[in-house]
Amino acid sequence: MHILVTGGSGLIGSRLIKALLRENSSKICHIGKLESANKIRSFLTQQEAERVSCIEFTKNIDEINISILDIYNFDIIFHFAGPDWKVCNSNFIESLDFKFQSLSFLNKLISTNGGKLVTASTIHVHNQANFLGTRLEKYIECHKEAEKYALKINPGISILRLPNIIGLPLYKNSSSLDLVSCNFAKQIIRKKSISIESGPNESRNFLSISDLIVILTEYNRISGGIKDIKGHRVRIIDLALLISNEYKNLFNFSENFPVITNKKKLFFDPKSNLILPESFIIEIKNILSNLSKKFAK
Repeated sequence: MHILVTGGSGLIGSRLIKALLRENSSKICHIGKLESANKIRSFLTQQEAERVSCIEFTKNIDEINISILDIYNFDIIFHFAGPDWKVCNSNFIESLDFKFQSLSFLNKLISTNGGKLVTASTIHVHNQANFLGTRLEKYIECHKEAEKYALKINPGISILRLPNIIGLPLYKNSSSLDLVSCNFAKQIIRKKSISIESGPNESRNFLSISDLIVILTEYNRISGGIKDIKGHRVRIIDLALLISNEYKNLFNFSENFPVITNKKKLFFDPKSNLILPESFIIEIKNILSNLSKKFAK
């Protein structure tokens, strides 16, 4: 079996490549920029690297001669590459072009052999356009237009609408440290209050990266069209309090770090209303432990 992955150096793609290499003897091809290929090589063992080929482009996926990929006869393509919200804000048209070009290119690949194309969307995660002070309107619009385009060129494309993903960095300097929980943690490490742009009862949907990888590796069950991937509903205030308490323990801080929302201090019993699953709490504690080691250097 031949599998193509884009965005293989990111939080999801990197974990997926490792999982696919563990669970079957398939050969994997990655398409991306040179810096992404270098990151992938950095977290693969020599034995794993022998089963992963990297095809690189400079700026756009259209630079690749599609005919050189015909020999692979891909059974499934996982498409996770795409611009982040900062790039969308600075150059929306270019970001949208990348989305359209990559979807068109990958759809051509599967049109000849009947393979499956799976891509991701996060528009329902970021519908609150000012979450944590980040302006995300253009990022949301880019994902919405990409969804429409994908279904227009091929209604059989599988679009997974993902919630917030929580997980550990796979390699050094991983971009996964900008996860929402780590945004809170980085405020604490500077001995500041946790500041959240939401009301005390506002919640978000979170999904463990390990749970998502299980869904992706069972790709035979993924059907075409849009599918919402469910996670765990968590109150933002509970997540902030959990991190505040955990950091106090990790660094032996004597003072308390208040959680501030709407510019007012709120006082909560840290043990009340915590609805986090045990596996979720373990992952957050692992993230905090990893961050503590990083800042201790």
